[in-house]
Amino acid sequence: MIISIDVGSTGVRAILVNPEGCIVASEYRRIKRFFPNLGWLEHDLNDIWAQCRAVCNGVVALAGTNISRIKGIAITTQRNTLAVWDRQSGAPLLPAISWSDNRTRELCRILTERDVSGLFRKRAGRELTTTSIGLKLRWIMDADTKLKERLLSQTARWGTLDTWLVWKLTEGGVWATDYSNAATTSIYDLVDRQWSETLMRMLDLPEIPMPDVRPTMGDYGETEKNFIGRSIPIACVVGDQYASLFGQGCITPGMAKCTLGTGGFFIVNIGHKPLPSIEGITTRICWHWDGKTTYGFEGVVLHVGTLLDWLCNKMRIVETLAQTAPIGANAESGGVYIVPAFSGLASPCWDPDAKAIIVGLSLDTGPAQLVRAGLEAVAFQVQDIMGVMQNCLGQEIKLRLDGNVAMNDTLMQIVADQLQTQVERSSSSEYRSALGAAFLAGLHTGQWPNLDALTTIWGPNQAFYPIKDHRETGQIYRGWQDAVKRSRGHSTV
Repeated sequence: MIISIDVGSTGVRAILVNPEGCIVASEYRRIKRFFPNLGWLEHDLNDIWAQCRAVCNGVVALAGTNISRIKGIAITTQRNTLAVWDRQSGAPLLPAISWSDNRTRELCRILTERDVSGLFRKRAGRELTTTSIGLKLRWIMDADTKLKERLLSQTARWGTLDTWLVWKLTEGGVWATDYSNAATTSIYDLVDRQWSETLMRMLDLPEIPMPDVRPTMGDYGETEKNFIGRSIPIACVVGDQYASLFGQGCITPGMAKCTLGTGGFFIVNIGHKPLPSIEGITTRICWHWDGKTTYGFEGVVLHVGTLLDWLCNKMRIVETLAQTAPIGANAESGGVYIVPAFSGLASPCWDPDAKAIIVGLSLDTGPAQLVRAGLEAVAFQVQDIMGVMQNCLGQEIKLRLDGNVAMNDTLMQIVADQLQTQVERSSSSEYRSALGAAFLAGLHTGQWPNLDALTTIWGPNQAFYPIKDHRETGQIYRGWQDAVKRSRGHSTV
């Protein structure tokens, strides 16, 4: 059996997966989030560690499993969250800076202007953004000279959340990350597959020590004995969105998944050769296994669950998020568009200055129209990304969706209508990142002998087909494009 740990933006989940690929136990704990300044988001690393221990011990207790049957641990985490800790004690030296924290916004703007040759796009897979670990490292060293000295002298360690957890699990025995997490940092060369001194110099980063980069499925040491009662090999480390891609069975080029949770993450498998990033779409390493690297295109939607939560808990338009499905199904938006640029727009625009707006309000607009417009806003952003990716690849993309917001049937139908193609939703939708990591770890430990053994587990539980005419959906989409221009400050007159 495999224990898979999944650290997200709002909580930590652990699942126990048996040889049939079934989840026999699951535990979830929320993690603390702090907003010390406008646009900043931090986590308490000690809290994350405590919740990891709690959920792992919880699944073992729930399943009543003999721990001798647990063959490996998989780790999948939110990417580009920076952790810094004391090398000897393991104590955090500052709060974890979340991937969505935008404190580096001005620094990003300044350093982007230097990149006249597009070096970051060519070597790191995308232009600089505020999510970059490289920028976060530069920011903390500018802000705290003592911390900078500690990083240079190796009395402090840094890493993404997976690196922090591996360090804690092995009691400081392993300081490492995997290819997929390293490749999101903007200081890792996707082509040469190594930390890049050139990219670090572009950010004016000193030559600080770097964690080891290992294959996604590989040796990350063993847990300390007191973690769940005995030492367990750590067999897989992978970024959460790539774990979800694997968990959806998207192992051949042209297969894609879109996870709809707090935000939205759309990734398409593009094979074993890195293609240049395009129009706000990122080139990523998805996993490295058996001597081969699988690459993908990634597009990001900043607000999905947060948009629906805003409609429910801030605007009080609906009482519960579950009500958005029946209300939205029985309404039309009537020319109303919500552009949820609460912190700018992501793919394919990547415009941090875009503003959240509502377009097309009238005296006839009511709660149902706004709910429908909110669901459509999610679908339109998926459509934006899908269109750019298909044009680049020159082939049809087969899309599977997962995540808790994907459980909304009305939203799924809107996506199928707007894309004018079949879309699939997987069973155990909200567990796909954890399952994908477990599958990777299980392949490494021998729980599954090969990929063929996983094919029956990957099947979707429901498909949605377009029912609206393409002329109608095309007209609706053109209205969305106009609203986005307004959000970005471009007059349509």
